[in-house]
Amino acid sequence: MHRGSAGTAWSVDILDRWQKPGDVTTVPRLQNAISGQDGASTRWLFDGSYLNIKSISLSYSLPTDAAEKLYLGGLDFFVNGDNLFLFSAHKGMDPQSSFAGTSDWSYTPYRTISVGINAKLK
Repeated sequence: MHRGSAGTAWSVDILDRWQKPGDVTTVPRLQNAISGQDGASTRWLFDGSYLNIKSISLSYSLPTDAAEKLYLGGLDFFVNGDNLFLFSAHKGMDPQSSFAGTSDWSYTPYRTISVGINAKLK
């Protein structure tokens, strides 16, 4: 959340903000243009732990006698996956890209899946 200047996107947490006496919430009230509202505070700290499955490779080599029947020296099949899963309770975009303790709103790297065949000629 931020100081509430008009024309900017807010976090969905703003829906739970304090609005009237008796409200019980952990989100402070929103006041337009109050400069201290987004200052340094432990209120903005969050658990930045995450689990990221960056890369997985699976391959299978056809037995030599089977490859020779195809007039090949060898035949390998493979599947590679990069940036497959990111598990995090963090509400921002990518918890692994910021060292400042805040979200920098960058997107996670693209998920890439490659499938291929390597044929070794005789």
